[in-house]
Amino acid sequence: MAKLTCGFNIIAALVSACSTLQAANIVDWQGNYSSNHSAWTLPAAQHHDETRVWIYSPSSPVTPAADYLPPAGKSGPFYGGFYLSLSSGSSVNYSNVVVQNNGTGDYLRVQRAPMSGITLSGAAFVAFQKHDFLDGADNTLAVALDSGSSLEMSLTLNTGVTGFHWAIRNGDQWYVSQVSYTTLGEVHSLAGNLLLESQWGAWSPTGGDNQRLGDLPATFNTTGESFTDIQGFGYFALFESTVGGSINSGVEAMRLNATVAPIPEPSTLAFILGSGCAFLFLGRWRRSSSEAPRIRKGRPSAVHGRPSTKSRVRST
Repeated sequence: MAKLTCGFNIIAALVSACSTLQAANIVDWQGNYSSNHSAWTLPAAQHHDETRVWIYSPSSPVTPAADYLPPAGKSGPFYGGFYLSLSSGSSVNYSNVVVQNNGTGDYLRVQRAPMSGITLSGAAFVAFQKHDFLDGADNTLAVALDSGSSLEMSLTLNTGVTGFHWAIRNGDQWYVSQVSYTTLGEVHSLAGNLLLESQWGAWSPTGGDNQRLGDLPATFNTTGESFTDIQGFGYFALFESTVGGSINSGVEAMRLNATVAPIPEPSTLAFILGSGCAFLFLGRWRRSSSEAPRIRKGRPSAVHGRPSTKSRVRST
């Protein structure tokens, strides 16, 4: 039994060595990366009646092509898309879709300028991808949320915005948070058990009409603790205005503090599983061996089919 216990302890140590979690500030976009107002590299707008769509692509960053110098890892290129819908066929202008240079910290700015008296609604989505914020290490490291993880966001502009939601891609599926923020001048944070218990809904950045950003999910039934394979991180903002003039959304800082674990190589997993099977076999063999002597030492009640002497009845 002692050897069997020792075997399981060895397996547990191997598993622990392959999955030791290291707390890390994975995404840290905090501005001060632009020397001027650096325009996003936007795709051509798609026109569909009274809607204009800038389609999100996971392979085509919208990072500014000039005057934007983020450090490698933790930020780097970002991806995104947005759409605008009008209440009539009037034209709509957009301007200052930029990384805006600012003395206290640059920020991601999406500004829309509808004509007065026209109701405008829409959404904006910005995301950083694992391959970039882990500097190409996405095949060897797993990013997960645990009790030491946190999300942080600071807002600079929210004119007409009805809510900034977190967005996380776990595996191949994007999710947005049920919680949202609109207040300026403070750091909005979701951390610890509140983060693990937070509610999220499956969402698509390209699944809406005409490939525009999807609407908020109808249900939020996924918890943060299930995010063990984070591939992307960002925000999803909804907005609406009926008064004309500029509509702005601006995020000055976004941070994802999560845990990173090495993904075991196939040979390591095979060794762990093989060791487990070997120790299980050893345990069964030892158990059967310890029981065998008790069977041999037991006194048979019958020999060659004859009843034992204790069971014979003397005839008179």
